[in-house]
Amino acid sequence: MNKNSDHKQSFRNAIAGLVEAFRTERNFRLMFLLASIVFGAGLYLKLSPLEMAVIVWAVFAVIAVEMINTSLEAITDLVEEEWHEKAGRVKDVSAGMVLLASFGAAAVGIMIFGPKIMRLLGL
Repeated sequence: MNKNSDHKQSFRNAIAGLVEAFRTERNFRLMFLLASIVFGAGLYLKLSPLEMAVIVWAVFAVIAVEMINTSLEAITDLVEEEWHEKAGRVKDVSAGMVLLASFGAAAVGIMIFGPKIMRLLGL
C-alpha cells in the first residue's frame, strides 16, 4: 500500500468507529441529539463566532470522552469477562470522566447561553 491509501484507510476506519458508536451506544446517540439542539440554539441566539467555537469544542470534547469511555469498557469486558473489582473500578472511573466533562460543558453552556436567554425572556 502507498501512503495515500494508508491515510484513506485510517480515515475509513475512523468513520467506521463513529458509525459503530452511533449504532450501538444509546448515550452516544443522545449526545448527538443534544448537540444538535445546542447548535440550533446557538444559531437562533446568534452566538458570536468565539462563543460558538467554545460551545463546539465543549460538545465535541464530551462526545470524544464518551467514545474513550466506550472503548475502555469494551477493553475491560474483553480482558475480564466476569465481574472483578478492578474491572468495575475502570468502568466507574471512565464513566466519571464522562460525567466530569459533561459538567464542564454544562457550565460553559450556562455561561454562554444564560445571559442571552435571560435577555430574551426580559429578565
